Amino acid sequence: MHFTRMAQLDVPGPEAPEGFESIWKKFHEGIASLQYPHVIEHDKHLWIAMSRAKLQTEVFCVSLDDIDKLRGEK
Repeated sequence: MHFTRMAQLDVPGPEAPEGFESIWKKFHEGIASLQYPHVIEHDKHLWIAMSRAKLQTEVFCVSLDDIDKLRGEK
């Protein structure tokens, strides 16, 4: 599948793991970022993986139908 449009997704925020509260403060202040994003389309869904503060890897799934709804389509 070739994607030609973009949509902004609201990435869920994590809970701060014990011992990393000082790093998580940067997320609340908008300083820290998500790194190494990767997306795979499979079975009408996007599987999105990324690193947060290079400390944990997160994966979440979004249906292509939901992305179309974000864009006001269908």
